[in-house]
Amino acid sequence: MATPVGDSYATQGGTIAAGRHRLPAWVRSAMVGTWSAVPASNTLSSLDPKNNPAINPVYPASPEWYASGQSRVITAWNSAAVNYAAAEMWVWGGGHADYGGNEPYKLNLLADTPAWQMMRPPSGAIGNLLTTTGTVGESATGLYSDGRPRVTHTYNSLVYVPGKGFTVTNLYYVYPHVNGPGKAYSFSDATNDWSVLSDYTALGGVNSPNGGCCYDSSRNCVWLLGQGAYNMVKLDCATGAATQHGLVNNHAQGPLALKYDAANDLIYILSSSSSGGWLDYPSRMSVFNPATALFHVLPAPTGSLASGMSITGHGVAWDEVGGRLLLWNEQTNRAKISVLTRPVNNLLTTAWVASELTLDAGNSVTPTAAEPNGTYGRFDYIERLGGCVLINAVNQSVYFYRVK
Repeated sequence: MATPVGDSYATQGGTIAAGRHRLPAWVRSAMVGTWSAVPASNTLSSLDPKNNPAINPVYPASPEWYASGQSRVITAWNSAAVNYAAAEMWVWGGGHADYGGNEPYKLNLLADTPAWQMMRPPSGAIGNLLTTTGTVGESATGLYSDGRPRVTHTYNSLVYVPGKGFTVTNLYYVYPHVNGPGKAYSFSDATNDWSVLSDYTALGGVNSPNGGCCYDSSRNCVWLLGQGAYNMVKLDCATGAATQHGLVNNHAQGPLALKYDAANDLIYILSSSSSGGWLDYPSRMSVFNPATALFHVLPAPTGSLASGMSITGHGVAWDEVGGRLLLWNEQTNRAKISVLTRPVNNLLTTAWVASELTLDAGNSVTPTAAEPNGTYGRFDYIERLGGCVLINAVNQSVYFYRVK
């Protein structure tokens, strides 16, 4: 009789997949309700392009794009995106005066020993020499002279689009100035290069800091919402068409996080402003109904979240199977993950329930403190792994919390 290992069954003829897929050894060994460090063979900082003489044209000095350094890929108000089907984490960011390297990084979390990869060197590297600094007008194009996007503060504007790749939807705080164009760019897994997903400059005024986005699997589109008085914007992933939907709704308190509930065809919109926190309603959580193009404000939830949720840019993850939002951005209570559970019925008018995940008594790992400029999509839930991933710095491990 076959012996189950993780989500597969070993047989004499090989391995057949059952359940979600075979889990990597480091996930199988993790206890439910505990944190662990992903056993990656490297860190992001080990791939710093400044320290690579094959990439840096002025090695060992700092290249033109370096500014405050590669650490700003994470610390400068930056996010991550997850390819949920492949259990991959993508990191990209910098922007403004912080960092100009536009190199994407990927971590395959299905490997028994994951390893960060730099998917292509930054614009301006050896073999692609160019000037990354420039005038305000050059920054406003959102592109370097090689046609690839200037890096930006990403907030919650990164998303993985199936069939297109890792995507940045909001180019506002581009390097080294501000106010990039209203365009979304995707980095293809197949070509390892960039292309325009959608140009929404004709809509005017949509591009803003602190905005959020989500992928809508039902319509094969990305929904984008800026902080402030904006309509919801739909970016069609097949045609690139950009359209506005619904009346202008004032989401003044950012940063915004958008999560798509496929089972109920709704988009949950959360603000993580440090001025009020997650439970300061009615301005902090609302719902957009794509079918009716209407916004709805949710009633205050019952229960309470874990303490320590008061800094800007909380990590927000959506657990589709569990019907709940998972939240992390702790400074003091760092092992705790807060939960907002969706009601069973009357989703637009019934209060959600706030709580926290149970931490197993055997937990021996605690994540480092949250980055003060925000966690954003660097905390996420991956159903295929049955847990949450988190990264707080380029020279640290990725953390994993096993949910089930």
